[in-house]
Amino acid sequence: MSLYMCAHADGEMREREVKEQLRVPKLKELHFIRPRPAVGVPLDGRLEVILMPAGFVYLMFHHTVSAGDGAWAPIGFVSTLPKHLESARQFLCREMEGVGYGGRARFSQKDDREQFRELGEAMPFLLQAPVANAEVTASDGDDDD
Repeated sequence: MSLYMCAHADGEMREREVKEQLRVPKLKELHFIRPRPAVGVPLDGRLEVILMPAGFVYLMFHHTVSAGDGAWAPIGFVSTLPKHLESARQFLCREMEGVGYGGRARFSQKDDREQFRELGEAMPFLLQAPVANAEVTASDGDDDD
């Protein structure tokens, strides 16, 4: 299984920093998300989303602890409910469409793969991903929204 990662970066300098921070084994592709005009970075960049479109979503917001030392506490959930997977997929697509998509990082000069300008070309699996257990009805264990 390959790892695809998306990270916020609003310029070439920040892209270099992010690339250095995210050099991890099995990372197949790193894509950049640009802050959207008049909106900026969602939730000040404190939102973490891990989505396996046909399996689960992990969503965490890192909240500042009021103790004043700058520590963050993660608040969120992990879900396999199809509606949560679909909501996460739609959120990511919305954030990365149009001017929000910043392209794929190149980790070496030898990387001569085509650079796409649109999210749909770069990560079609995200736009067309099947949702796990799509036949599950809203009444199946859907009490804890």
